Amino acid sequence: MSKTKWAGLCKLCVKAFDDPGWVWQRKEDGLRIRADITNNGIKLTSRNGTDKTTQFPDLVQALALTVNYGACPMTLDGEVISDSGLNFQEFAQRRANRTDDIANIAIELPAKYVVFDLLTLFGQDVSQLPYAQRLGKLVVHHPPCTRLPEQGSSGVELFETAKSRGWEGVVGKKWDEPYMPGKRNWVKVKTWQEGTFYCMGYTQGTGRRAMGFGALILTDDEGNHVGDVGTGFTDATWAEMNAKLKDMTIAENKPGIFEIKTPFAVKIKYCEITND
Repeated sequence: MSKTKWAGLCKLCVKAFDDPGWVWQRKEDGLRIRADITNNGIKLTSRNGTDKTTQFPDLVQALALTVNYGACPMTLDGEVISDSGLNFQEFAQRRANRTDDIANIAIELPAKYVVFDLLTLFGQDVSQLPYAQRLGKLVVHHPPCTRLPEQGSSGVELFETAKSRGWEGVVGKKWDEPYMPGKRNWVKVKTWQEGTFYCMGYTQGTGRRAMGFGALILTDDEGNHVGDVGTGFTDATWAEMNAKLKDMTIAENKPGIFEIKTPFAVKIKYCEITND
């Protein structure tokens, strides 16, 4: 089994770009998994080192059926995603982190392995080859039960596709780079959604914002609490909002929770609304 450390940690990029030295791929909404495939068995490992083999019997079975097609031993790096349309949070809660009734949940909520990198092939380390070569070998040798990420040479164009199709975002990688353990050498650009919500109050700030608000308490049109937001404020906008909230404060209903006289609309940029 491969002992190579994880690479490909992404750093956030403001916007996608076009550069002939880069390739762009769809950012998958899944669980990062390394698959070690040998004639003696399959092992699936998460990025924090947890053995996920028993939690994905459907993937193990599918990979085992393709072991003898000629490329083993091999080590793959990719994302395990829902094959039934669940987002990451739902997939993690209902499938990826289950420890009971695994066989039945695998049938009810099948998983798919999207492979985007190759570390070993025929038992040989290929991690130090340029990504262009690793990807080329992956195109030829990846197990038939897996799929490759959607990709393109234009970051701008693929990002527009991501927005139109509702993807989480895109990831950019340099063609000439080796697999670099522990390095944030890949970049990610997230697609954002915008929505109008209503501020009903605020929480007490902490740290350098201890003398003011920490986060706005938000509801939807029907008055349902959707969450709190305390990021995205510059010092100037925070000070302006803090003064406004102080003038509108009615009372501290609970420790650190303040109600305001008149709710007001705010426009929020976000990635997704989770089920909690």
